[in-house]
Amino acid sequence: MHFTEYLREVAQVCSEDYNIISPGALQYSEDVLKSCLECIKTIPQLYQIHEMTSLTGGTFNPALTLTFEKQLLIMGNVDITDHKMVPADAQLASDYQSVSSVTPPAKKAKDMHATISSDSNAETLSARYEPHVCLTRDALFRLLNNHGPDFGEHWEVPVWVKLNPGKGRGQKTVYIDSPLLKTEITMREMNHIYHEESLKHSIKKNGQKHVFHLMSELPANEKPFTSESSKRNVVSFENDSLDFEVDLTDLETFGESTPAKKPKKELHNSTKITTHPAVSETVGTKPKQINSKSDQETEHTSSIDSDEEKLVIDDSVSQTLTPKKQPLPSAAPFSAGIPLTSESTSDKPELSSSPQKLAKHGRHSRRPRDCGDQLSEILRMQSAMFNPTNNSAKSSATSQETKSPSQSQEPSVHPPAVSLVKPCVTSYLERNESVNSHESAPLVNILTEHKRLLSEDLQAGAEDEQDYDAPEEGNLIYKLYSLHDLLLMVRTSVALSHTRSVGSSENKHVPVHVLPKLEYQLCYGVECLSSSEACELWTEALLHSSTVSYTAHINAHTSKVALLRKLPDGWIHSISCGFKPSKSLNILHHLLKKLSGLAEGRYLIVHKAGEPFVALMKEAGGKVARGSYNLQQVHSSVPRPPASGAIPWIPVDPAVVLPVPPEARPDPLQLPSDKRPEAPLVATRGTGWSPDFSRKGEESSHEPTFPTVVPAVDFDPNRDAARIETAIKTKGVDEQTIIDVLTKRTYSQRREIAFSYERKAKKDMITALKGALSGSLESVILGLMKSTTQYDASEIRGSIKGLGTDEETLIEILCSRSNTELLEIKQVYKELFKKELDKDVAGDTSGNFAKLLLALVQAKRAEPSAVVDSEKIDQDARALYQAGIGVKGTDVPTWISIMSERSVPHLQKVFQRYKSYSPYDMQESIIKEVKGDLQKSFLVIVQCVENKQLYFAKRLNEAMKGKGAKEKLLTRIIVSRCEVDLKKVCSEYKAHFGESLQKAIQEHTKGDYQKVILSLCGPEE
Repeated sequence: MHFTEYLREVAQVCSEDYNIISPGALQYSEDVLKSCLECIKTIPQLYQIHEMTSLTGGTFNPALTLTFEKQLLIMGNVDITDHKMVPADAQLASDYQSVSSVTPPAKKAKDMHATISSDSNAETLSARYEPHVCLTRDALFRLLNNHGPDFGEHWEVPVWVKLNPGKGRGQKTVYIDSPLLKTEITMREMNHIYHEESLKHSIKKNGQKHVFHLMSELPANEKPFTSESSKRNVVSFENDSLDFEVDLTDLETFGESTPAKKPKKELHNSTKITTHPAVSETVGTKPKQINSKSDQETEHTSSIDSDEEKLVIDDSVSQTLTPKKQPLPSAAPFSAGIPLTSESTSDKPELSSSPQKLAKHGRHSRRPRDCGDQLSEILRMQSAMFNPTNNSAKSSATSQETKSPSQSQEPSVHPPAVSLVKPCVTSYLERNESVNSHESAPLVNILTEHKRLLSEDLQAGAEDEQDYDAPEEGNLIYKLYSLHDLLLMVRTSVALSHTRSVGSSENKHVPVHVLPKLEYQLCYGVECLSSSEACELWTEALLHSSTVSYTAHINAHTSKVALLRKLPDGWIHSISCGFKPSKSLNILHHLLKKLSGLAEGRYLIVHKAGEPFVALMKEAGGKVARGSYNLQQVHSSVPRPPASGAIPWIPVDPAVVLPVPPEARPDPLQLPSDKRPEAPLVATRGTGWSPDFSRKGEESSHEPTFPTVVPAVDFDPNRDAARIETAIKTKGVDEQTIIDVLTKRTYSQRREIAFSYERKAKKDMITALKGALSGSLESVILGLMKSTTQYDASEIRGSIKGLGTDEETLIEILCSRSNTELLEIKQVYKELFKKELDKDVAGDTSGNFAKLLLALVQAKRAEPSAVVDSEKIDQDARALYQAGIGVKGTDVPTWISIMSERSVPHLQKVFQRYKSYSPYDMQESIIKEVKGDLQKSFLVIVQCVENKQLYFAKRLNEAMKGKGAKEKLLTRIIVSRCEVDLKKVCSEYKAHFGESLQKAIQEHTKGDYQKVILSLCGPEE
């Protein structure tokens, strides 16, 4: 539990991890969402509210199940795959072209918004089988995927109620199409859209088979029990065991009422009616025994007038004593033997015509018990009333007792007395016991005896595939299911299949469902299934009971498959997300019942996040009225992340163990040593095992790192947090301790210190530092508490915000950062300031300068390649010359295109080749051709391409020219590069300017600011 809380806190600090997405994945997901908006335009746009209904309305039935009725139609082909579908540690595609070339965004969007209301196959099948509801697989999942008490997802589902052609008046079918695009979507969901397709293309396929060969349903004896049915007896939906109309007050009035006395003659007559011998074909009984018992009962009846009247509850009589059909007297409210219930007085002829039914009714008869313990009889009646379902042991004992012939032939010893319980209560108790004795069959029998809604003629019929439109690719499967009193037709498909042994038969091709699951905490393990993921897996198994389910755990940061796990049988019993199938089915049944009662027309079901009810909207018919629901306005733009900014953290599943990577395994031949490695392996969120040197967190970066701040070896966050707390509370503030601790820890370690501080001091450490420090020291320390990306985004915002623009800061950051860094800066900028970086840059700059910066922000620079393209190098060098020095004027767009899109190694060779065409080098040509901020920008790009660390060394020298220092510039470079390449910057500074950077800092700074900057630079080499 403590470790789980720790992981939750880590997720809060590492919240930016959930927003990491590759440029290709981001572009593909955005294109899919844009195509979805086009699909939405094809349905009616204006709606008026028609009705509101609760998601949890209706009567809850824990035994509700979706029962397979018939497979109506199957068409198309299904891909065949191996049991080992994806190799271990498989690298999925992460670029745009690889996925979009196979599954274009428009096709993906069309599949997401598939409709059944315009499906001619569905209409033909509906006309014959007359289901109440027709829906797609996605629509079924959407209606099932509602989890209380929060009901946190917003969704919209189109509905079309149509009258069945050629049917009687009022015969209609409800068509439910796939859900519409969500109005808010997290970065995690966008990442999932891309990786879902990327995983499909990485699965190994071994050809195709016609879907006819697919066994989508298990045999009846192979189907597993549901989780709820295996825990409790199944109770009929129509029969409530507790009848609230029965007067139970008589059970509380024992001894308070006195029955009216009756003439002996009347009682004697009623006794004769009750004890009339019956002819049984199952058990032969001698007439002499029956007559003797009848005489005894008559004698006991005569004692009913005694003052000491006793309550007697008859329990059972012999199975052989079944009364013949006799006319009942007009006044016979009591029976001395068997109470006059509907079972004992029924005049149905089949009671005596069937031996099985005679024996069946005999089990419910009662024999007299000892009347001395009357209180126990009252308690027994109460127990029978409030616990209608007896356990199997009691049922067995009762059955044996009632079947004993010796007990059935024993005469009654004690005289029966008049019952003080009203006949309605007695009748109720006997009816319940009758039902219980009939329904106390084993669970297996109950589960297999489903009442089918489809007639036998339709069950036996078959469809001709040639009469229907086959899909161009993939497959279509139409199935009928019953949900209590509703008949559902579901259109679905199967993407993959492989062989599986089913019972004693040979291997069959069965559906395979692979759930892609993005992982953000792989250093700790794989995340648990969420309620939505569990519902998706369960829905697939519900539609096709033979489905084999897999979960593909994908590293969200590297797009590698960390683990492909086959879910075991009964996996739903061990999930911790709280998903309850019975609740989802009851919500589905309630919604479908509401929809089936709607009149003909087009509707929209709308659920707002956090509300336990839905609104049923009806098409407004083009009339714009007040309060109308306009889809055009709701879906006017691509969905954005939720404004709440909640972290989509999921606990780690302790039951799943990840395989240890080879590089993390100890060498069995290596002797133990006390020497620590120079680059210790630490666990970083989402990246598995990797060396943690910097705050960048880049795994795709090809640039080497030379940090001056490395992980502390003897790191203890609790101890450091205590030192920080003491330093802040010290009178006058102990700045030196704060400097010593925070400048000798990496960003990830400083985050852990902040967590420990908050747990210990019950306050935020950053807020405490802000209140304790001031001036330049405060700027440095607060900058260290941000990641490199957050710090760069904040500096860019500071250069744009307010009057005027700090072009030098913009140029320095945007022209010196890599593709990966720029993409991260854009994301963080949007999260922190709720603005688009490119729009802010365009709004504060102009001309070719703005075009160059915007081209850099687009991060279209090519990645380094191992292949040297000499021809391309020569073409680019000639183009740069012909666009500048070689002609009158300057073709700036050509310069922008080449310098913002070519890789760094490529540009290095281009600038060398450029000298063979131009009498000037590239920097000299820039100075001659362009001026102002555009000139500065091109110069920074060229300098960073040739030697980035030398560029920063020159910038540091500019910051310390003259008296004093430009502290803002000095702080920005030192803080942003201390965990990246500051060590090499120091080396370049000394080689170029003849003195160490540390010495220059000592000469131009002072006080605590000097101490913190020198501490970040490290010792002089």
